[in-house]
Amino acid sequence: MSLHQQSEDARPQIEESLQRALSSAKAELKDRGWTKEEIATWFKKLSERTRKRANKEVKKPSVDKVFEVVTRRAPANTLRRKAHMSCG
Repeated sequence: MSLHQQSEDARPQIEESLQRALSSAKAELKDRGWTKEEIATWFKKLSERTRKRANKEVKKPSVDKVFEVVTRRAPANTLRRKAHMSCG
């Protein structure tokens, strides 16, 4: 089964889980004394932020740059040793 098909099959469960989380968050804010208007404004603001971030264009890094980052080493004098930290 392809990853795309699995994600499509899981979509209803994901949507249901997100809806439960949203309802729970709204109930928690209401319990803390927020008004319906404040809650609506807050979630509208979050929604706008999410939409802006989702539309951002992500630059694909070069393989050489990724390899450089993955294989780099920290200087020996900056490494913390677990054995050193647990002594005492």
